[in-house]
Amino acid sequence: RRIFVDEVKLANLVARQKTYGDSLQNVTKVELEFLLRTFDNHVPDVLSAIREKIIAKRSKMFIPPAFYERDKTFFQPPSFHMKIDNHGEETTNIADVMFAASCGDLSSLRSAYESGVDLNCEDYDKKTALHQTCAESQIDCFKFLVEDAKVALEPRDRWGMTPLDCAKEAGNVKLIELLMDKMRIVDQKIEAAKERA
Repeated sequence: RRIFVDEVKLANLVARQKTYGDSLQNVTKVELEFLLRTFDNHVPDVLSAIREKIIAKRSKMFIPPAFYERDKTFFQPPSFHMKIDNHGEETTNIADVMFAASCGDLSSLRSAYESGVDLNCEDYDKKTALHQTCAESQIDCFKFLVEDAKVALEPRDRWGMTPLDCAKEAGNVKLIELLMDKMRIVDQKIEAAKERA
């Protein structure tokens, strides 16, 4: 019997390809149609086949979202591949760190830190986990990043924005105060070290 592609399921899967870091960014629309026909439109089997393909290639593709610069020019960051280990997990998955920081997933951040991931890592816009945490007002993640992981407090993204600038844009007064207090303490330690030297 001839199996037809469920157009609604195909449209949903194609829409997911726009999500940064989604495994569906590793297949084309034609490949998705083939997989849907092969697995009788059963999406979990399609996703499992894509995951097996990624593991076999030992590489996963990421297509960052396009955006407009402040001067209104359109910019599409280049796609890139990231090597994965034998278990199918990214060895240094910046996307997961950024996502965890922005949505307040403290356990994932802590797990990444304990696995040796550098939480000062930058995404394609030179944003760090601290930028994301401040932009989304994630207080618990903020405290973990500055107190436990001891990340840099004033990194600048590609537009020159610091985490403090992100906190100000978000309008979270408590977060702004916490960050400024931490920055003051660091400045005082630096001054004290200079005086001792």
